[in-house]
Amino acid sequence: MGARPLAAWETFALILRADEESPLFQPTLSRDDLLDRLATSHGEAGPNADYLQNVVTALDRRGVPDLELGRLLRELRERRASP
Repeated sequence: MGARPLAAWETFALILRADEESPLFQPTLSRDDLLDRLATSHGEAGPNADYLQNVVTALDRRGVPDLELGRLLRELRERRASP
């Protein structure tokens, strides 16, 4: 059985939840460390910086901007632009 089309009033949502028991979960990273990881890390779908850009763009287009993710993206771009 395949997925049914959404009605005009319905919305599809995907929720990602961090596993706080995982050794990969690091809620206390400094801002600099977080930006460094965003700038240099990648997953199966590509660079994390690209993923961040895509998420910010998609949320903005849907009229639900995430101010913190937007701030992270701006800081990442500023960091890349500085020598």
